[in-house]
Amino acid sequence: MGTLQQVLTYYYGNVNGRMTVHYLDLNLPFYLKTSKSRSIMAGGRISYLFAGKDDGSVLIQVGEGGFFNDFNQYYNNFQNINLWESGVSLGFCQQLSEKASTMLLVNRSLVQFYKAHTFDQRGLEDVKMFNTSVSLIFTYSL
Repeated sequence: MGTLQQVLTYYYGNVNGRMTVHYLDLNLPFYLKTSKSRSIMAGGRISYLFAGKDDGSVLIQVGEGGFFNDFNQYYNNFQNINLWESGVSLGFCQQLSEKASTMLLVNRSLVQFYKAHTFDQRGLEDVKMFNTSVSLIFTYSL
């Protein structure tokens, strides 16, 4: 009988990507004044994706030039992003002076970022991503 030996190896994976999205937003806020200089805001919003990109590459290397070839693949998921989305907005507004104010605004989409079944062909489950943003806004009236 022979001896059982193990060959130690490694694998290397590198995923690079870049995503840029440009939306046209329509916000429908409702304000509730809580004091002379403060108010809270809640409302809905509708957004349309009019430009952007979502692309990158995946590189997998197994060992150092052995039995397996390197795997290198480019991907472009932009066409899989939902063009329309709707969401909710919540905020807090503070009047600083007669002409200046500041607002903290939180937006959350109710529609998944990628279309349903986008990653089925790759053997992956749906990616449950939702656009979420936090904005700090300063305004000054001339």
